[in-house]
Amino acid sequence: MGQLTPLFAVMSAQLSICTGAVFAKQLFGVMAPTGVTCLRLLIGALLLALLFRIWRKPISFAQFKGVLPYGLALAFMNLFFYWALKDLPLGIALGAEFMGPLTVAAWGLRRWQDGLFILLAVIGLVLILPFHGTQISSQALKGIVYALIAAIFWALYILSANKAGNAVGAHATTWGLLIASVVNLPFGILASGTDLLNLHNLKLAAVIAVLSSAIPYSLEMFALRRLPSNAFGVLTSMEPVVGAFLGMFLLHEILPLLQWIGICAILCASIGTVLMSKTNAPSPLNIVE
Repeated sequence: MGQLTPLFAVMSAQLSICTGAVFAKQLFGVMAPTGVTCLRLLIGALLLALLFRIWRKPISFAQFKGVLPYGLALAFMNLFFYWALKDLPLGIALGAEFMGPLTVAAWGLRRWQDGLFILLAVIGLVLILPFHGTQISSQALKGIVYALIAAIFWALYILSANKAGNAVGAHATTWGLLIASVVNLPFGILASGTDLLNLHNLKLAAVIAVLSSAIPYSLEMFALRRLPSNAFGVLTSMEPVVGAFLGMFLLHEILPLLQWIGICAILCASIGTVLMSKTNAPSPLNIVE
């Protein structure tokens, strides 16, 4: 059971993130995605800071430098993903963003046959593009670009998590979210202004923060400290599928067959990379309680 715990943690994080994204899309109707990102990260960071009482053990400047890349990756991964989510169905946005962890999972592959999985992922990415006949709308294209930028920061998030964990241990998620919220705060104020203080928006943002920040990032940090980065990348491979189903049932985002095939192609590519890669043991971390 102990070996399965990181697996369940990643799966629970996926479901939580996708559910939070559903609520976020509903909030986009009254607030800019940048403002939603700002509130989500700020509330999530404050909740974790209160829960773990991080003020009782301040971090040094060296520790701050260790967790800074993780926090910056969180900030811009969330910001660009929400911009993409405004213009794309949930499953499509997640499918495009998933190119980030897929790249991390494929990084250690060396044989030419392994390139077939990258090709399959690229084919999947092309298939999920929301074409209308032979054209793609400028809005959808903009969403895809945002999602791919978010994918870059997702990859950086995975790669920087171990360093952050080594720097501040179990409090890495909290410090990362605090950094991310500070980075996003000016953008949120400029984009949404007084909408950030609206009571209804704050309540919904609190739900989104718990589902999309506090719960999943804690679970993912737990899993990343017990799994190699390539295995983590593959375990998250179901997230676009989960997002597509939730989008269909809760947001009425009906995807055409080609886009479902594209999502499944990305899923198969990610599974293939882990099956062809070597199993690496996770590095032990020094936990700072």
